[in-house]
Amino acid sequence: EKYRVANLSPEDAKKAADFEFADMFESDPIRDPNLLGCTMKPFNGEPRLDLLTKDYITPNELFYTRNHLAIPDIDPDEYVLVVKGKGIKKHKFTLNDLKTMFPKHEVTTTLQCAGNRREDMHGDRKLFLAPHWVVGAMSTAKWGGVKMRDVLRHCGMEVDAMSLGEKDFGEQLHLQFLGHDIDETGFCYGSGIPMDKAVDALGEAIFAYEMNGDPLPRDHGFPVRAIVPGHTGNCQCKWLRKVIVSDHESQKPWQQKSYRGFAPDISFEEHLSSWPPPRLDQAPIVHEMPVQSLVCNPPQNS
Repeated sequence: EKYRVANLSPEDAKKAADFEFADMFESDPIRDPNLLGCTMKPFNGEPRLDLLTKDYITPNELFYTRNHLAIPDIDPDEYVLVVKGKGIKKHKFTLNDLKTMFPKHEVTTTLQCAGNRREDMHGDRKLFLAPHWVVGAMSTAKWGGVKMRDVLRHCGMEVDAMSLGEKDFGEQLHLQFLGHDIDETGFCYGSGIPMDKAVDALGEAIFAYEMNGDPLPRDHGFPVRAIVPGHTGNCQCKWLRKVIVSDHESQKPWQQKSYRGFAPDISFEEHLSSWPPPRLDQAPIVHEMPVQSLVCNPPQNS
């Protein structure tokens, strides 16, 4: 009784009883039933293997979906991409600016989640992190957009001299991405890539606004996302809000904690379960993926 601070009136008590908490995921798009969900909120799903291997290009509705937070609902007419950072002039681009100010570039590439085949790790080295992908967290699409190097050149970066080794990168070492997707506290998703990939004339890194000839679906970053061929899916930030030229990698927890490659002698239980993990900085941040192969027909366990 000594801890009582007040009594609710009957009216306030009724309001409290009738109160319903908001659901951040209630406006999620409807997904194809052949997209097998690993988690529902946020939604993460992979296509059935027989459908994934049916065609080289994965249909948009079957493309694996990896969401870390709630999906934003963005008005394309109000969309603005901010590009700023070290050694460049800050610019703001609307969706129409990106489509009209720069040449359109298309690239066909495969995306794969860094955690794909996580179910394979449930043997001696157990891993309890969601989502529990089987093998289908990878898909291929033709993406359309503008080259990152073209946008950076417009902002004042000497991308040609840098890519040819004629100019030192100096403090322009990394390209950080911030997304519109946020958690309950307003904390947004973020990732990044090394600058040499962004300025590479043959790297084909783009700010994409099309997927297989259509505007990006909401699940895949509408209206603009990063596409970085050869790099892990987590680097290819969806719902892009800001692009930052920096002298250091993204400090967001996904980049600093979730996507690192550890040696076989490091286990989650022994070395990484406390925060901050004592050996975290000994593992490089995962960017590029090794070549993998998998027998798809006949399917596993058949």
